[in-house]
Amino acid sequence: MKVYKSNSVEETLEILKSAPKSKIISGGTDLIIELRNHNSDVDYLVDISSIEELKKIEKVNDEYIIGSAVPFSDILNFKFPDNLKGFVNALNQIGSPQIRNRGTIGGNLANASTSADSAPVLLALDAKVGISTGDFEKEVSMTDFYDFIGEGLYHGIITYIKFKEIPLNSYLSFEKLGYRKSLAISKLSISTNITLNENFEIEKIFVASGAIGKYPMREYEVESKIISQPLNENIIQLSIETMKEIISERLKGRSSLNYKLSAIEYVLRSCLEESIQYFKRC
Repeated sequence: MKVYKSNSVEETLEILKSAPKSKIISGGTDLIIELRNHNSDVDYLVDISSIEELKKIEKVNDEYIIGSAVPFSDILNFKFPDNLKGFVNALNQIGSPQIRNRGTIGGNLANASTSADSAPVLLALDAKVGISTGDFEKEVSMTDFYDFIGEGLYHGIITYIKFKEIPLNSYLSFEKLGYRKSLAISKLSISTNITLNENFEIEKIFVASGAIGKYPMREYEVESKIISQPLNENIIQLSIETMKEIISERLKGRSSLNYKLSAIEYVLRSCLEESIQYFKRC
């Protein structure tokens, strides 16, 4: 196996096109395990960890823009406002400190894992993903991202992830359950992004899940049932009941069904109660 150290996105794309059995590596926290287990047919690795344009994190006007090769630890060192606590919590629960020092947000998405911890919060933030293939550059919404890469990146590369700041009357939360808390691969995760009006009613709502479908996804049915409703215990119960119905149908016949039906009550309740506490403080 050969390793190419790329110095630019353009050079990376040229290598990917000329070497069909090639894969991008930056942090390598997942790919190295695949290679050791002989689960990946790769002749060439293209190292993008030194490409400066992919290692930037910045706020431009009302948007946060994060390069795909930014390690989680660098993102966690960036100052985010209190109402984006869910984003910080999600990244803080990815593996060990060593994994967070190496693993990158672009790699976490590119793996297309249903249990990727960054995905539900990015879905709840209605984030956008920048993709370049050499033939085109495209910005894909997180809601369309998994369908897009399911068709193949065609020797492309994720270049950035961006999302808008949320107003003070909005709050992003995240909770997960895994085999072991902080080092765990998620067995179930939920993120909510709620905006309330002055009457404590839900003006806007994003609910996203991980590890209960083929990919992380928005839960539109829950959103539609609680929009314009007051955020209280009744709405928490309605949200939980709706998610249980969704999980029962989606995971019918799976051995994990009963566990996830129990887990969703804790995970979703935690998100919504944390949101209520934030709005009460405000």
